[in-house]
Amino acid sequence: MSRRVARAYGIALCLLLVPCGLWAQARLTGADIDGTVRDQSGGVMPGATITVTNLDTNLVRSTVTTAQGRFVVPALPPGRYKLAAELAGFATAAREDLVLQLGQSATLDFTLSLAKAAETITVQAPAPLVDVHDASVSQVVG
Repeated sequence: MSRRVARAYGIALCLLLVPCGLWAQARLTGADIDGTVRDQSGGVMPGATITVTNLDTNLVRSTVTTAQGRFVVPALPPGRYKLAAELAGFATAAREDLVLQLGQSATLDFTLSLAKAAETITVQAPAPLVDVHDASVSQVVG
């Protein structure tokens, strides 16, 4: 009877440890980045695009913030990253050279400011050429 009890305890222990081992394995395959995007007054920014670029491999992943201004980029390989948050009408905010380790969960919040208006004037009409052979515009100076 003690053999049956020991076997039952062994099976129960395995059933408890397998899901924990799977979770740990999934957690150790990459790093996660999450955060919130807000405006200068502290209001959340839904619909902002978050772009994550691995500076070593040029792997690019992007996501869009939720109605609460939150974003999550899961399972990123370890390495150096650049993050950018952008939304029409606002200046792009970026974080350079973020180093992610295996199993790390990093939280980065962004604050977007209103974009400055830029005005560019482009002249496209050609300048008139001066005819140097026109004798009607001449005068003798003594």
